[in-house]
Amino acid sequence: MVRFLKYLVIMGCLQVVIVVFIIYAAISSRRSSASQAATKSDTSQSRSVTPAAIAGVVRAVQVWADVDEGIADMVVYLNTIEGVRTQASCQGTIREGGPKPYRPQVMATWTVEAFERLRKEFDVTLLGDGWGYLHPKETV
Repeated sequence: MVRFLKYLVIMGCLQVVIVVFIIYAAISSRRSSASQAATKSDTSQSRSVTPAAIAGVVRAVQVWADVDEGIADMVVYLNTIEGVRTQASCQGTIREGGPKPYRPQVMATWTVEAFERLRKEFDVTLLGDGWGYLHPKETV
């Protein structure tokens, strides 16, 4: 009889642990869903989602970076356009030979409004929604 009571107590404790775990999982899932919804509605499609960005406490600052001489003027110009952020750049293949030389390029993110201007001034290779490579227009 004592053994049976001991078994019931153990089973009861296990049930309590399982119920507490289920409640915790449900609460965590609800918080996660709410956080994801807030992130989607409060952030731009073309910007990184960080806690600071969600809180709206980020700002653009000028950063000095080493940029290939052949693409530097384009990077400087792009950074003057409202809604454009440059991420990386390369002046392309210069006297490096090889069967497939590549074009000068600047990887950037942009807003919808800025994209209208960019596609008129540059050749654009889209990599996603609101970002891609910008190349100087090819002359024919």
